[in-house]
Amino acid sequence: MARGDGLRYDGAARISALGNTFLAKFLLLIALVIVVYLLFRGSRRVESQQPAPPQPAPQHSETTGEDMVRCSICGVHLPRSESFISRGRFFCSDEHRRLGLERTNHG
Repeated sequence: MARGDGLRYDGAARISALGNTFLAKFLLLIALVIVVYLLFRGSRRVESQQPAPPQPAPQHSETTGEDMVRCSICGVHLPRSESFISRGRFFCSDEHRRLGLERTNHG
């Protein structure tokens, strides 16, 4: 029985040694993949930090804005180009324009 136990022990030792080399190779592969990933990510970060080409100057300078007007019904301020105009009054929506015309007609 002692001889059989010894053979089994030697076989287990070989399997354990093979398992350890497999584990070591697997961990080395994972470490290699991580290093490649970090290098790739680092190179992309360097590329993104390069200065962007200069943007063309906007057609409207920031100092010249659009006139703001006030809705005659609710008082909200909005750009003149987005307002509805009727009888010299400004409105924020077509519904308020109609409401303003009804008020003018009735009173």
